[in-house]
Amino acid sequence: MLDYGEFKEKARQFQDTIPDWLHRSKLEGLENPDETFFVSWVTGGIGGRSMWGHSSEYYLEAEKEPELDNLIDFLEAHVGVGLRHGKQILDLARTVSHTELGEYQNRVDYDFKYVSYQTVYDKLAELGYAYPRDGAPRP
Repeated sequence: MLDYGEFKEKARQFQDTIPDWLHRSKLEGLENPDETFFVSWVTGGIGGRSMWGHSSEYYLEAEKEPELDNLIDFLEAHVGVGLRHGKQILDLARTVSHTELGEYQNRVDYDFKYVSYQTVYDKLAELGYAYPRDGAPRP
């Protein structure tokens, strides 16, 4: 069984292997965005506007919502969690939106699906895969 310090260390090492093309800092309002499993995807936007008034304006096409595969991969490889319990943990994920404004009213809209290390670990403890975390809410 894991303790919380060991879990965080393994999670950070695992997250470092995943390209972070959209930085976690855009997960506004999170206490510790660096301690969060997340995926992001484009949901729309407008591009091609310029200062010259000529515009080859186009709309950005929405991408398909991805799953938190990195979390499932981590849980299977480092904790031994099976698919049934993995799905219970995925159900804890939340979704938020973010708009990145560019020049000349260009913009890109994103959604993020995320779940914190603490939330995942507390569920692992509840399911018997880890020791309870000090200060964690008790069921």
